[in-house]
Amino acid sequence: VSGRESSCACFEIPVPHSDPWLQSVAEMTSASGNATGLEVLLSTLKSSHDVQSTLSILQILDELLSAGTVKRISYMISKGGSEALLHTLVNMTRIFPPN
Repeated sequence: VSGRESSCACFEIPVPHSDPWLQSVAEMTSASGNATGLEVLLSTLKSSHDVQSTLSILQILDELLSAGTVKRISYMISKGGSEALLHTLVNMTRIFPPN
């Protein structure tokens, strides 16, 4: 790990390369140096205004956290998961205002 913040092995999942969006996330993860896959997902979630991308990321996070061990949930929170989810909620209410 040497000089790099350790990543949580509980978030390592295979990326199906047939999905172009997931392929681009995998490429961003490898190009981003010290960022983990989870950090790239959360960063993309916060900055995305595209509904389909947002739904795809939320689906991935749902899969990762559905077997939610305390370690997984704590790791996601430590990487800014709560902030990213709240930010996404606010963004989506701007796109789709409540009735």
